[in-house]
This record gives sequence, structure tokens and C-alpha cells, in this order.
Amino acid sequence: MNQSAASQPSRKKAVFSLLILLPPLPVLLQLLLKLLAAAAAQGETVLRGAAREPEISDLAAFLNRCGGCVQGAGTSTIRVQGRRMLYSCSFAPMADRIVASTLACACAAAGGRVELTGCRPETYAPLLEILAQMGCRIETGPESAVITRLGALHGAGRVFTGVYPALATDAAPLLAAAMLAADSASSIEDVVFERRFGCAEGFAAFGAAVQVQGRTLDIRPVRQLQGACARAADLRGGAALVVAALAARGRSRITDTGYIDRGYAGFAQMLAELGAQIEREMPRESASEKKTPSKKQN
Repeated sequence: MNQSAASQPSRKKAVFSLLILLPPLPVLLQLLLKLLAAAAAQGETVLRGAAREPEISDLAAFLNRCGGCVQGAGTSTIRVQGRRMLYSCSFAPMADRIVASTLACACAAAGGRVELTGCRPETYAPLLEILAQMGCRIETGPESAVITRLGALHGAGRVFTGVYPALATDAAPLLAAAMLAADSASSIEDVVFERRFGCAEGFAAFGAAVQVQGRTLDIRPVRQLQGACARAADLRGGAALVVAALAARGRSRITDTGYIDRGYAGFAQMLAELGAQIEREMPRESASEKKTPSKKQN
């Protein structure tokens, strides 16, 4: 016979404490997800070896605004006291520093002047410093950066990615696309992500002299990139192909742009507003998808 609810013994609420050791090379998305889970878990969660990217501090500020308790964001150890309930709040998230990096590299590759507002330059400072070494003029304010490239673009020598605050791994293909337009050699090594330069085949389609050796992309100067058709194989590599196309002579076409759409809202429109001659092709309806008008019965 089943016991009634009144006769069942009362249960004590369990309290848990959890220690999570993250990999030596922290993965930003992994930490963001674990931080979200820890905020609603029972007890205390300690995240050691945590990434220090500004997105982590931004998410922690949001969770604390919602009534959470996150301490140590921006350091290698984060402590989270779980809460049974979080509350709604008004919060403005930080701007996407990789989108800002993309536009900065596009300006360096194609030439011209771009002013980026609403994104703190310190969050992508290593990329701006490299562009300055390559011959771009960089002017920064607390919430803005102006990138100008009117003369020749020079090679950057050998550069490396790293964990924040070093050059972001996601910015590596974008910077490589700008390096294609330089008048001397460059090489970029990604020590964070093993197969970062899947876009090298697309670069070669534009006539670039590139070679992948392990985690390193070597770039030699060419007289002029030429328009071509290339396929986006991933998010940042796809955006890098668009940047390279902006520097190429003639018409280019990038396919499989669904990868790019994952990380950029209205990418083609954004570039067009900056003066790029770019348009988004809409997929044609197949014959089976076309609607035929229904016949009116007599």
C-alpha cells in the first residue's frame, strides 16, 4: 500500500560543493556554460584554471545582477555560490570584440578608414597593435577605435595567438586575411586551436602564397589578389575569406555562408554600410518549393 503524503518521512535538503578543474588551455564557451550551471546549482562550485576573457567577467556581472553570487571572474579561480532562484534584470552585454576585430582587419586589407564605437579597444588591443606595426594608423578612446590604412601594408613578421589578454585565437584567420595584402612576409601560429587555418585553401584560390605547417600559416607577398570562388569551412575562416575578397581585384563569391551567419548578424549589410561592394545572394527556390496557384473549382 502506498503511504499518504502526510505519512511520508520529511526529506532534508541536500547541499553540494563541487570543484571543477578546467583544461590547461581554457575554452571560453565551456567555462561560460559551466558558470551558468553553477549559478543555479546547490552549494558552492569552484572553477580552477578558468579563462580570463572579458566575456567571463561580463557574464558574472549579469548573474550577480540577477541575484547570483560569482566571485573571482577575470582570475584563474572563480567561486560560485548557487542560488535556488535568479531574477530578471536590465543588463547591457559587452560588444563582440571579434566582430570589431573582423571590421578592423577588413579595413586593413581593403584600405580606407573605419571608426568602431561601443567596443572597448583594450579587449582586442593585441590585434590593433599588430595592425599598427603593419602600417595602419590606430587611434583609440575609452569606447572607440579608428583604423586608417591609406598607404602600403607591411608584413608583421611572426605572431602568435594565446589565452587572454594575448591575441585571440578567433582573430587569427581574420588577421591572416589582412596579411595577404601586405608587401612582405608574415606568419601566424595559433597555439590554442589546432586546426585554425582551414581557410588556407580559400586564400590560395585568391592567388595568395600561403602554406600551413602544423599550427602555423606562412604568408608570402603577391602582387595582387584576384577574385575567386571559395567555400567557407567554418565561422572565422569564412569571415576571413570575405575579408580577403575585399582586398582582391574582381568579383568573388563565398559559398556555405551559414557558418558565417552563426557569428555575425547582417555581415554583408554591415560591410556594405562601410562602403564595400558586397551583396547577399538568396538561395533560389527549387521547383518543388515553388507554390502553384490552386485551381478554382466550378
